[in-house]
Amino acid sequence: MIKHLMTPALIAIMLLLGGCGEEGETTVNEELGSPGYTATKFFYSVYETKDVKTTAKYVTPKLQRIIKSYGTNTGVARHLLNMQFDEVVIEIDRGRNLRETYGDKATIALIFHGKLHGNRKSDTRTVNLVKRKGRWLVSKIKDDPYAR
Repeated sequence: MIKHLMTPALIAIMLLLGGCGEEGETTVNEELGSPGYTATKFFYSVYETKDVKTTAKYVTPKLQRIIKSYGTNTGVARHLLNMQFDEVVIEIDRGRNLRETYGDKATIALIFHGKLHGNRKSDTRTVNLVKRKGRWLVSKIKDDPYAR
């Protein structure tokens, strides 16, 4: 009798815990500490958190000042990145072979697939990263090379 009561209770607890998590805790399919991981986490922090300080921890001090000047991640997405999404999936573009790492510098191309106001939307961005004190930081965000 107890086993029959415990099973539904355990399932309910697992479902509740599975839904828990902090904002911006998207799983990134890159090696922790790699330039690809940092670039992907930076963009997810823009679209999934409300805190500009969280986003600023993935960039160089110069870019931090610019990001913080916008006040919100919505402002960063709208004005700095010129890319807005209601929901987004970000992946590294391995097809164009723009993933380059040379010592303390890296260039990563990212593809964005998502929706804005119910309409599908895709975009690309290339970011430059630098390694400072053992951490990769986004130093420059380049526009879509294929945009008109």
